[in-house]
Amino acid sequence: MALVIIILCGAVGYGGWVMYKEKTKPVVATTPVVEEPAPKPAVPEPKKEPEPPKPIAEAPKPEPKPEPKPEPAPMPKMAETPPPSPAPTVDEAKLAAIFAGTLNLDEREGAKPESIAQAKAAFEAAMVHGKWAEWSGLLRRSMLAALKKIGPSSVTPQGLATLSKSPAFVLALEQSAFLASLPAGTTLAPKKAPAAQAESTESPGQEDELRPFHEWVLSTPAALEAWLLTVRPADDAGKALAQWSSLAQTDPAAKEKYMNLALACSLVFEEPKKVEWNGSQTITLSADKRYAYYSKNAEKGALAVNPAKLTARDLVWTVAAPVPESELEWALKKMNLRQKTWGNAYGNIVYDMERAVKDTNKYDEYTFAEIEKKGGICGDQAYYTAYTARAAGIPAAIVSGDGSRGPHAWATWLSEDNQWSFAGRFGGYPLGDVSNPQTGRRESEQEFIRRSDRNASDEGLLRGLRAVWLAQAMEAEGSIDMAAAIYEGATVLGNNVPAMWKAKLAFWSAHRGEAPLDQWRAFLDLLKRQMKDDVDLLAEARAAEEKFVFPRQDSKLAMKELKKDVRKLDRSNSEVDQADQIAKVLKQQAAVLEKSGLESVRSLYDKSYREHGRNPAVFKLLAADCWGFVKGDPEVAKKACRDMESSFRRYIDSGGDYFDITSQMSVLSLISNCYREIGEEKKAESLAKDVEKANAKASRNAL
Repeated sequence: MALVIIILCGAVGYGGWVMYKEKTKPVVATTPVVEEPAPKPAVPEPKKEPEPPKPIAEAPKPEPKPEPKPEPAPMPKMAETPPPSPAPTVDEAKLAAIFAGTLNLDEREGAKPESIAQAKAAFEAAMVHGKWAEWSGLLRRSMLAALKKIGPSSVTPQGLATLSKSPAFVLALEQSAFLASLPAGTTLAPKKAPAAQAESTESPGQEDELRPFHEWVLSTPAALEAWLLTVRPADDAGKALAQWSSLAQTDPAAKEKYMNLALACSLVFEEPKKVEWNGSQTITLSADKRYAYYSKNAEKGALAVNPAKLTARDLVWTVAAPVPESELEWALKKMNLRQKTWGNAYGNIVYDMERAVKDTNKYDEYTFAEIEKKGGICGDQAYYTAYTARAAGIPAAIVSGDGSRGPHAWATWLSEDNQWSFAGRFGGYPLGDVSNPQTGRRESEQEFIRRSDRNASDEGLLRGLRAVWLAQAMEAEGSIDMAAAIYEGATVLGNNVPAMWKAKLAFWSAHRGEAPLDQWRAFLDLLKRQMKDDVDLLAEARAAEEKFVFPRQDSKLAMKELKKDVRKLDRSNSEVDQADQIAKVLKQQAAVLEKSGLESVRSLYDKSYREHGRNPAVFKLLAADCWGFVKGDPEVAKKACRDMESSFRRYIDSGGDYFDITSQMSVLSLISNCYREIGEEKKAESLAKDVEKANAKASRNAL
């Protein structure tokens, strides 16, 4: 993607008046601080050395009594200092006039001296007097005026694409979106610098240093776009900006070559974070230390991927390995893999069956060296693969999930530009999940499948998201109809951008809840067709159906639509198992049928075990959902237990190796618990003994 910087008549960075100069951006090489918890090793307690006896301190000698000093001569009385002159008051009327009206965002008219002066005055007034709300409102009004001036064609896909080529309009749009990304009450260039954390050696910048930094961000399209594509609502944006400023004060490259690295470090570590490592040790990770590690090794050419070639979105998955720097350095020295083949590290760790069966811990310390030497289970293999990759500058993550052979962990990494690969992933597993190091929240593995799409480049995302930012600005300005029209155009520009669909669904939910059913149905069908593999968006679409469609729709028609969804998922050629998604649609069907009685719900699930429950992990989902509906009715619940047990014997209890059997027995354990809940204690105990015997036999055979 082309980076853009702004120059016009020697001036820099005021909303809507500056012009872009094209400059080539580094090629993009394209989901924790606390990630998958590593197994805790039994670290031997260190023996304490006996302390040497403390020397007996001599009693201090009394200080000599000072000689008396003569009284000083009285000072002559000075004239009283007059009080300071009052600070000049801000002319609020003059400031209000600066933010009145609109800016001219037309490419030609906006370049005139009077337009430049108006934009410059507004920018400086916002920066000096903290009038951010007023400036944000001015930017929104100016964009609305520009759209109205062009007319209806401005919000068509072609019109929106044309607007995205106008430097003045795009800068105003991105400045507006940047301000909207900040939490309410965030102050740019505050009068007092944020206090540094007690454990931190970092010093977020003072006011006179923060202000130039904020001016730089707001006037540099590359910085604005990197921020907007990476920041999340859960981030503490104010602290992240201060942290980024601090890094830039220490190293100017944090605004240049390593801008994306500095931004990623600042968003992951808005403040220092303590994590547990090696069982009992606590280490502190911080933005300045991780930035220094990666920038230093990049300059030496020691990394497999130079961070200057990666986006901030990808670098978030690089900088956050929850290990000390000594581990990162070990990986740099000892690992001999290329970026494309880093997944081989997973298989290089010998699988330890005894550890899997007996949960043994053979490590003296939980380090990369010990794992490499003594082997491990899937969690250790994924840990070793993902975090050594991060040490080498490669974005990577640990993924975990439950499937046909029980709980499992695998790794994903950026193997080449715009391509994420997987190591240790088995067939028969639905999408796993990861811990996002930026937000600390669990996210679907779908995140990395998205990133392998050509539309997931920064250019592709900006194509769809600029229209979203514009629609959100018009919504904030109260122009709901204009926002709705923009979203229709955005559907074409960003049809493969999940964030566009998510934003449009949120807009419909907020403003079009009473729209005709056929419009809702058409919108949701299109969303589900375009995002058929995106489990997160599909879940949001189903929630919208339950809230805005089903209550106004005949139950027979609702069931017909849901059955159609199941058939589509059955025919899906997705790279991952879709059975868990089918389970979610069946749960929607059950909610519709519940109104006609629980027997219908039980019958639905009894059929589903046969059609979709051959995978133990999916069977457990179906059985748990069924139980949630029927457990309050003793008679129906008893029949449901028998359905589960019968289907288990027929479709699940098929034998196999240790992992097959233990996965199958987890289903029988669930059924045993259901019997126990309805008072069938004898039956529950019998099934529990079957589970114990089968697992014990599988363990003996495995070893």
